Amino acid sequence: DGASGPTGAGAGIILENENGILIEVSLALSFKTSNNQAEYEAFLAGL
Repeated sequence: DGASGPTGAGAGIILENENGILIEVSLALSFKTSNNQAEYEAFLAGL
């Protein structure tokens, strides 16, 4: 999921494989962005 607000933007991703192993990643976006752009950055990072 991604989010944007007056203090900045970020994204978080949680991936789980078939064995139940989780990979958790959080990103701080270093550019001014909208909520839609933050959501898209989270999507791309999850690929």
